[in-house]
Amino acid sequence: TNKTVRFNFDEEEIREITYSFNGTEYIAYSGEELSNDGVYNIIAVDKAGNKSTFQIVVDKIPATGEFYADYQKVDAGISTNKKVYFTWTDEATCLVNGIPYTKNTVLTNDGIYKFELTDLAGNKSTFQIEIDTVKPSFNKDAISSEKVLPITKWYRVKYDDNTKSFAD
Repeated sequence: TNKTVRFNFDEEEIREITYSFNGTEYIAYSGEELSNDGVYNIIAVDKAGNKSTFQIVVDKIPATGEFYADYQKVDAGISTNKKVYFTWTDEATCLVNGIPYTKNTVLTNDGIYKFELTDLAGNKSTFQIEIDTVKPSFNKDAISSEKVLPITKWYRVKYDDNTKSFAD
């Protein structure tokens, strides 16, 4: 789970409850919240001496993934003209643009790819990359000055309360 946990028990039926955190020594459990990331092993002993063992993993850290372009590691958020794949080490599922994605599947089509990685505890993380293989072309009509610039896209940037376009 990716949430804080509290182990509930009937005090009249239970003689003793102990727990261990990440393999440490067992200590008495008195109903406190278990919130640190890690593995909790809980042993409950009833008044007749019967034991039950429980284990819960608290994991609040999202899974991480990495992009590779032509088999070289690249940062998320970039634009590249190379084939791309996404990989991760944690046990997780992945969607790319809302469709199930299999780890290390190579993508070659132009587009923006948004990956959502979800681990077993339900933590989600998102990553994005763009594949753009369109070569620059001249767009004389879009530029008001006499300069001719090779461009593939127009960008708008807002800073200091002013909006500027790529040609500016």
